[in-house]
Amino acid sequence: MLWKGCSTLRQWFALLVLACVLPACAVTLLLVISSYQRERERFEQITTQTAHALMLAVNHDLYGIQNSLQALATSTQLASGHMREFDAQTRDALRAWPGARISLANAHGERLIDTDFPYGRKPDDAMPAAQPEAVFAGAVTISSLQQPPQARRMQFTVTVPVHLGGAVAYALSMTLPAQRIDSILKQQQLPAGWPAAVIDGEGIILARSMQAENFVGGLATPELLRRMRHLDEGSLATSTLEGIAALIAYSRGPGSPWTVAIGAPRTALTAALWRSIAWTVLGSVLLLACCLMLVRVVAEHITRSIRALAAPAMALGYGEAFSLPPLPLHEAENVAGALRKAAQLLQQRTEQRDSAERRKAELIEVQSRLEASEALLRAIFEEAPDGLLLVAPDGRILRANEQASMLFGRSRADLVGMAVEELVPREARERHCQLCAGYFDAPTRRSMGSGRQLHAQRADGSAFPVDIMLSPLRAAQGRLVIVTIRDASERLRNESALRDSESRFRSMLEYAPIGMSVVSPEGRFLIVNRALCELLGFDADELLQKNIRDITHPDDLAHDLALSRQMMEGSSHASQLEKRYIRKDGASVHVLLTRSLLCDDAGKPLYFIAQIEDISESRRARERLTALNRRLALATQAGGIAVWELDLQGGAIWWDERMFALYGASDGDDPHAVWESRVLPQDRERVAREFDEARTGLVAVSTEFTIRWPDGRQRILRADAMPTRDDAGRPLTMTGINWDITETRQREAALSAALQEKDTLLRELYHRVKNNLQVISSLFSLQLRTLPDGEARLALQESADRVRAMALVHEKLYQSKNLSSIALDDYIGDLCHQLGNAAGAAERGIALEASAQPVEVGLQVAVPLGLVLNELLANSLRHGFPEGRRGHIAVHLACGADHALSLTVTDDGVGLPPGMNIATSRTLGLKLVQALASQLDGSFSLESRDGTVARLQFRLVGEKRQDAASRLAA
Repeated sequence: MLWKGCSTLRQWFALLVLACVLPACAVTLLLVISSYQRERERFEQITTQTAHALMLAVNHDLYGIQNSLQALATSTQLASGHMREFDAQTRDALRAWPGARISLANAHGERLIDTDFPYGRKPDDAMPAAQPEAVFAGAVTISSLQQPPQARRMQFTVTVPVHLGGAVAYALSMTLPAQRIDSILKQQQLPAGWPAAVIDGEGIILARSMQAENFVGGLATPELLRRMRHLDEGSLATSTLEGIAALIAYSRGPGSPWTVAIGAPRTALTAALWRSIAWTVLGSVLLLACCLMLVRVVAEHITRSIRALAAPAMALGYGEAFSLPPLPLHEAENVAGALRKAAQLLQQRTEQRDSAERRKAELIEVQSRLEASEALLRAIFEEAPDGLLLVAPDGRILRANEQASMLFGRSRADLVGMAVEELVPREARERHCQLCAGYFDAPTRRSMGSGRQLHAQRADGSAFPVDIMLSPLRAAQGRLVIVTIRDASERLRNESALRDSESRFRSMLEYAPIGMSVVSPEGRFLIVNRALCELLGFDADELLQKNIRDITHPDDLAHDLALSRQMMEGSSHASQLEKRYIRKDGASVHVLLTRSLLCDDAGKPLYFIAQIEDISESRRARERLTALNRRLALATQAGGIAVWELDLQGGAIWWDERMFALYGASDGDDPHAVWESRVLPQDRERVAREFDEARTGLVAVSTEFTIRWPDGRQRILRADAMPTRDDAGRPLTMTGINWDITETRQREAALSAALQEKDTLLRELYHRVKNNLQVISSLFSLQLRTLPDGEARLALQESADRVRAMALVHEKLYQSKNLSSIALDDYIGDLCHQLGNAAGAAERGIALEASAQPVEVGLQVAVPLGLVLNELLANSLRHGFPEGRRGHIAVHLACGADHALSLTVTDDGVGLPPGMNIATSRTLGLKLVQALASQLDGSFSLESRDGTVARLQFRLVGEKRQDAASRLAA
């Protein structure tokens, strides 16, 4: 782009051409557009005039039809009522209108004349011709396009009124086919592709010059209809019914309901415009191309000269020689001369610079070599790990490094110039001076640590052992000696520690509680301890004479030697195995052998260090434990119990085979993932919380949960777990068991359903028995109403009371919770209330009081007890209070020790008749009471004491007990 970076001459010339050509093109394009606007206005005017002319042609035809009808309407035959002659006259008039039909109708819509039928014959449809009300109001009407049921083509009707005597008497109509209008449109010879249409007042197309079969009878476009409602004549740009973009001009004649519309395709209007634009663009392109070609020629002429200067300029930059070709431009020739002068000056400066740089480089190289050599020597001297002293022949120190300064505790400045004997303890200085004088007489290299042990002295006077290396050196100052000094304190301490360590090692080896030995790579014993000798029964000297093969059991020898070879080959440096040794007495002993191989710096094996532990007792314990585990596994497998163990420290979990089978998983599956995926979501959180609480509190846990196998089946599992701790109380593991209790829970559910069904059946049975007894009691009551007072009525009343007592027992039973027993306190209270109401005790002034301990008994006790109570109360109410006597009746049930029950009924009535004996009494009630008391294995007594006292005593034993003691309320 011109505004980014440098631009070329061609670009600038092209920009200049564009600046001149493009405005001219723009002006030409504006002129073309202005011409198009004028052409469009003229085109719209011509199209509208054509529509107006076409409308005049259509109206001319309509006026001809209307004039023909009005001429017939003034016929004298019609005015005089000669309809037959008028019919003939209308048929003559139709010769001018081929395909037309004339009809005459009265105000009632009855067609009097129809040219499609002979005179006097009514039309086949027998339908009166519906005439517009406007005709009989005196107006001429033109109908919309229509297709009657009998007609096979579209048609329209023109109707005129017939005036007789100053009023409209008839409506005269002419019906013509729509093709008549089509013929008018075709006669106009419109341009090809220009559709023309005639539209009635309702917007329906009556005729069309193009595709009439598709659009005649339909509505015109909505845009045209909206414009026609506001203007009688005009134009608009829209699309035709075929979807072609066009300029539509329309016109409606005065007094006519029809409109003529002509569509001129836009392509006819825009073709000339596009041609003008095309010629304009073509001319502009040709002009621009010519200008650009001229620009190219001129720019090439200029750029050729500039390019010719590029190579010499580059050569000048690199200091190379160059030659310039002839240049066609004067300006370029001036630049070339400047380049030649610059090349000469640059050549001179380059030669001067090269000479100076060579001399400077030689000096720098010599200086750098000297500095590097001095730096190397200095670094060697200063960075040496030992103290270095440079000593002159007179014994004076010429130079010392930092390590020597630290070694003697003196600064380097103090050391320089000091006599070397001052660094030696005072007692050894004389001897040291003699040795130094002899060394300088015949200087030789002395290695570190050779000779006897020497000592040096620090600045604080403390002496320390040193190792010294002497190296003679020839220098300009004469023969010098480099003294290398190393503090020997650490070496001496290490040697002492090594001796102590070796001593301790031998003591540990000798007194170790397990057998230990050092064995050569060939298998010969080098060192043995006391424990090994005791284990094998050999003396130490005897054992040192033996090879490892001599005491190894033959069955274990091959494996032992193979492991030894692998260790010596470098596969491993340690091994452990269980093997058998043969004791001196010939017995074999099981040992755990742990060996490690020691090698020298080159990797050559030196010897084995072996630990031998007697595992005979632990092996026997392991065998016993294996047998115990086998029996435990058989027991858990037989019981369907799966075992697991969780490491509470590391979180690792172990499952046995039964656990994987219980969860429908494989042995290689992750137990954590299996448990998470199998346990149902509604149980997972609860069970995890219970195990977390057990793990935190270190308490046992027992729970149940449901799992779902991969095949969709669900199983109910029970899990029990117990955590274990170490001696410090820290949690170690949690061991648990799981077993499948699905069948157990299913049996429990089935048993519960069976019990519930039994309870339902019993409850229904008691209810039905109670209902039946109540029905019997109701029958007795109905029978009582029909009997007069007497013995029969009394007997029937007593039987009804007994039935009610038994019915109450069954009612209490099906209302109870367990259906097998009833509470005697509720039963006695309700029975007393029923009997009191039946006998009218309250109205007679007899107070009835009942009290009973809460004892529950079964049906076999409640029924006879209720019948006894019924008889006793009935006798008291019936015989104890005659002639309106008032009194009190008390009923009491007590439960004593050893499940003894006592039922007492007392009243303060008239008492027993004189001389009455219950043993000889023949009354039914007393006989029934005695029989029921015998059924309960009890005793019954009746006595007269301030009234009557009746007592029934019996014991709940066997099935009669119903565990009454446990049912007593607190």
